[in-house]
Amino acid sequence: MTAWNFNELTALTGKLDGIAGRVKPAVTEALVKGGEEVRDLAADIADKDTGHMAESIESTLVISGGGADAAVEVGPTAFYGRYKEHGTAKMPPSPFMGPAAAQKADGIVQNILDAAAGSVLG
Repeated sequence: MTAWNFNELTALTGKLDGIAGRVKPAVTEALVKGGEEVRDLAADIADKDTGHMAESIESTLVISGGGADAAVEVGPTAFYGRYKEHGTAKMPPSPFMGPAAAQKADGIVQNILDAAAGSVLG
């Protein structure tokens, strides 16, 4: 007969749960900061005819999956934001969201990885 001792497995499970509890807030904070960076740069890049569109750009944390998934949505609430970004048949595009996201993407990814590693190792 084989005897099984699950004490070490139980201890490991507890440690892994603790790590997850530290990683999630750290990564969420880095994600929110990244969204704010994209928002701020997009507002700087956006046309300033009246300033309304640039001022309407928001960064919103979206939690789903019972709290397991997090994302940040960044964009203008002004209805004409998509027309400025992509253009129309009568108006050429004046992109501001795409360039802002592209410029900040690598730094945001690195900040998220650093936050995850720091919460695991630190």
